[in-house]
Amino acid sequence: MELIVEHADAIPLRHALEVMELLYPSFNVPPGFNPSAPLPSSLHPCYKQVKYSVHALGRIGSRMAFSGDFSYKTYFLSSWPNILKWANYYFVNNSGPVVTHAPGGRASKFPDYKALGELTALFGVFTSIETGYSNPAYRDDTFALLAKLWLKLSI
Repeated sequence: MELIVEHADAIPLRHALEVMELLYPSFNVPPGFNPSAPLPSSLHPCYKQVKYSVHALGRIGSRMAFSGDFSYKTYFLSSWPNILKWANYYFVNNSGPVVTHAPGGRASKFPDYKALGELTALFGVFTSIETGYSNPAYRDDTFALLAKLWLKLSI
């Protein structure tokens, strides 16, 4: 999975859909999964795959959308409820302050902008699907996470 993420931009577009389809099972949600609660240790290996998949789906999906290839949309939309649950956890896990050390030894605290940028790319892929926001089953949760993300990025 790491290899796919590292080379997501080099994957030929003719194979991008196949690669995206390999990523979707990473977002399977176990019964009782609560994105706002601490992650049980049994799900740590799953979360590692989710982090890779968030990154790769955002990059590959963005490239496909930019090229006008929306062949991913049916499977992406059907996977969105699970992607969204993990995206909520990913946000909670990465939106807290990260301590960085500036020259002169001063420590500063900022959100993990790289992780938040990866979520933004994932939402960009979702937004490229014209009917993405029309499903009331997950529209409110999607908007709620987007609002939190935008507020965190505007700090």
